Order: sequence, then structure tokens, then C-alpha cells
Amino acid sequence: MTVDADDCVSEKLAKFVQQHPDSNGWFINKGYKYQEGNDYIYIKRSNFYKMCGTCNIIRYDLNDLPETAEYNRGYGYYKYYIDHAKVRDILKNKGKSIKSLPFPGAVYILATGENLFNNSKRLRFSIFNRKLLNQSLRDEFGLYKLQQSKEIYQLSEL
Repeated sequence: MTVDADDCVSEKLAKFVQQHPDSNGWFINKGYKYQEGNDYIYIKRSNFYKMCGTCNIIRYDLNDLPETAEYNRGYGYYKYYIDHAKVRDILKNKGKSIKSLPFPGAVYILATGENLFNNSKRLRFSIFNRKLLNQSLRDEFGLYKLQQSKEIYQLSEL
């Protein structure tokens, strides 16, 4: 699974994957959108994998990795990860289908400066998908205030 700087994953993932060792993998169909500092989080009930790159959990041998590492954005094996919305269909066409993860698996954090596109303007929020960000969700996804964590890190260096 690739995870980038503007996403957090559920603490349930590792245990779930461990319990299904023979699976080809999963795509995250349902997840959350969150903007740092907001008191609310928004559920994306379907197609989360189309908007967020942290969305595919694939058995290692099904990854299309080269023998020697290359980094050529948009070309070679890296394109497989840029086109994250297509991975599900690519694997299905190879006879190696992945399933929908049965719970919300990730949070896409908007307006961090790490987003590939200006997603805070592109993604709409519906009040019907809004819920109060409670401690349980904070704990499950490791959502804590970035400024606070930066201050704690600086204090620990003293």
C-alpha cells in the first residue's frame, strides 16, 4: 500500500490484512475527507479510491515493480500508482481482482500543501456527510493537530 503525506490510514488495516493472507488485496471505496483544524470530518461513501492515492492494498507480488528502482513521474512502474483509480480494473483484467475494503480505511487531508492538485477547492462537502470529529476517529486515524505535534517534537529535542 502506498501512503502519501496528506493521508492517514485506519489502525484496523494491519490486523484485517493479517487475517486474510490469501487475498489479492482491497481498494478503499469508503473513506473520509478532512481539513486540518476543522471540528468536522466528512464521509466519502463511495469512489474514495478515485480521489485519493492512498486507496489500494495489494499483495506484494501483484505490484508491477522493476528489478532496479526508477523514479520517472508519469512513466514506468510509477504510473501504476499515479493512476490509482485504474488499479482495480487493471488487476481484474489480469484475473487478480481486489475487493472493496469493508470499512472506511483512510482519511484524505485537504489543504496541507502536499496535495497534488488544489483539492480543497475541487472537492465539495455535503452537510449530510458531515459528522463531528470525535476522539474515537482521532485515535483510529491518528488525527491530531499538526501544530501541537510540531511543538511536542521541538520540546523533546531540548
